Amino acid sequence: MTCLTVTHGSFKAGSTMVGKVSWGWPRVLSSLKSFLETGKGFNIMAGR
Repeated sequence: MTCLTVTHGSFKAGSTMVGKVSWGWPRVLSSLKSFLETGKGFNIMAGR
């Protein structure tokens, strides 16, 4: 069993980075999970 915790913080007030990170990390981690389980990740930029 493996547990991965990602903490990405210290954003400046009013920064657009929070929205960008909120879009990116779930896709990156989902692709990583697929890669580890099947040997093949997916294009995280598809549909963007």
